[in-house]
Amino acid sequence: MTDSKNATVLQTDDPLLRQLPKELLEYVTRPEDHTMKLVYVDRNPIYSMIHLFLSFLLFPYSICRMTLVRQGELALTLNNGVPEILGPGRHVLLSPFNSLVGISHESQPIIQHGPLFIIRVEIGQLGYGVERETGKPVLFSRGKHIIKSNTFVWTGFLTFRDQRTQMNNIDVIRVETGNVASCYRHGQLFILEPGLHLIQPPDRFGCMLSTQITILDLPYAVHETSDYVPLGIKSAVFFRVVDPLKALVRIQNVNKQIEETSVATLAGIIRSSSLSDVASRSQPFYHRKQQEEQKETDVSTQVQPSAPFFQHVHDEFIQQLHDHVLDEWGIEIQNIRIESLKINDAKLQQDISAQAIEVSKQHNRYIMLQKQQEIATVEAETKARQLQIQTQAETGRVRITAQADADAIIIRAKADKQALELKGQGEAEYARLLESTKLGTELASMKIQSEALKGLNQIAYVPHLPGLLQKGGVFADSGLVMPLNK
Repeated sequence: MTDSKNATVLQTDDPLLRQLPKELLEYVTRPEDHTMKLVYVDRNPIYSMIHLFLSFLLFPYSICRMTLVRQGELALTLNNGVPEILGPGRHVLLSPFNSLVGISHESQPIIQHGPLFIIRVEIGQLGYGVERETGKPVLFSRGKHIIKSNTFVWTGFLTFRDQRTQMNNIDVIRVETGNVASCYRHGQLFILEPGLHLIQPPDRFGCMLSTQITILDLPYAVHETSDYVPLGIKSAVFFRVVDPLKALVRIQNVNKQIEETSVATLAGIIRSSSLSDVASRSQPFYHRKQQEEQKETDVSTQVQPSAPFFQHVHDEFIQQLHDHVLDEWGIEIQNIRIESLKINDAKLQQDISAQAIEVSKQHNRYIMLQKQQEIATVEAETKARQLQIQTQAETGRVRITAQADADAIIIRAKADKQALELKGQGEAEYARLLESTKLGTELASMKIQSEALKGLNQIAYVPHLPGLLQKGGVFADSGLVMPLNK
């Protein structure tokens, strides 16, 4: 029967009912589950005629006892101790035992008149009451409910938006994302995941626990180092509950336990270190995976630069608490923020501050000299580079010029050679053509003579030279050339 009722309730379009725990659905009542209807005062015709006659007869009295009920309103009366409801219209309460209790608008969320309850439930909420006869809660779904019961007690409306909604002895726990809740069932601790959960006696609700990162501010504390230097430290711890069941079983108060453990750990770290030790030591930020990787890495590659004092305290704190708190309590210490860390002795603080200023000046001077050296080195390298570039450019220019001159000489020689060859071929062809004709031979002889006479300023004419040449040629006797007079 319960399962069928639950299935019927879940078929409605009310989103709130679909999110309720199944154990709570058996207490839900829908408007159609009620058989009670709203009934106005109904008089029979004879009684109505007598009532009307007496109203006119006792007109002054009737005027004083007349009640006007407008549309959308209900008049609540007590007639001889019996609750009655009058609808819209004018009504005369002639009976001295009939009194007007009040007039209510029909749109009011709750109208109570004696054992009669008119309840209007809007979307996103449930009406809540208790039936004293059975002791069970009654939840009214969206709609209009009319109940007439002498043992019913109206309580109010529920939205289940609060983390804990109490319904007499029943608790409805709302757990949102990023949180968990705890409850005890049969004496055993259970963790409630996000959603709505019903807890009924003898079970009881435990507490709400956040699984998000929590920032816990630690109180300001003063601790002494190994060389009796008082240090004041203000910090905050970042942690997250990973295993809620383990944390709640082993720790009564999570925040208080984390705070006391953190303060004690910080005191131990500071007492075991001196100012000089802390200033010269540094550890990388701790993480379990990083520690496993470092075991497989050469130690020589793990050299870290010096870290400030608070960095050393930070790393030591994480290294000492991370694994222990995670394994034993199910809580992960993710980080510690050192907000302030200073010497709590004014005179000592002043002396160390003066020394720090002097060291800072020397360090700045060293950095300045180092920068100047770097600038000089860079300038020298720049000049050398410029000279190298200029030399390379000049060498390239000379090489290109020489190559161009050599190419020009070669081209010119090839051109001269080709011109001579062509000239020789032309002259040979010309001579061959001249030899083939008589006229050509004479032209050639005349050309030779012409070329032989080039450059001569005077010419002697010898009349008998042609005959001489014919007789003896160039080897003729001198007597022939210059005959003697006889």
